[in-house]
Amino acid sequence: SNLAPNQKVPEISVELSRTLGWELRMLYVVDTQDRVEVDKTGLRSGRKSEEELMSAGKSFLEEMTRNGIKASMVKGILEKEIIKAAKKIGAGLVVVGREQKKTGIMGLSFKTVKKKLVEKCNYSILFVN
Repeated sequence: SNLAPNQKVPEISVELSRTLGWELRMLYVVDTQDRVEVDKTGLRSGRKSEEELMSAGKSFLEEMTRNGIKASMVKGILEKEIIKAAKKIGAGLVVVGREQKKTGIMGLSFKTVKKKLVEKCNYSILFVN
């Protein structure tokens, strides 16, 4: 997502899918609740337009497709979209990169995305930092 810049997620996901014999599907979520980009070092940008975030997502999809990986993009609230996609495909495992989401009062997080996913997702989750 625009909030989870971890570059290891695709690499780890490919290796896991090969080892376990699972079909790999990558999901890029444009988080409409926290419209910033987080770079590879974890630094947050200023607020971005939805079009800018969608463009970054399209670049990710193109890279995954070039590498033979099925990938799709959705926009919405990060944790809700991850859970919805996992349910839709019956995921064996959900792999999530580090996230830098800020919500709540003055941008302070009430609950982290990780905690929300653990509480609400009925699928196994692997967090990659």
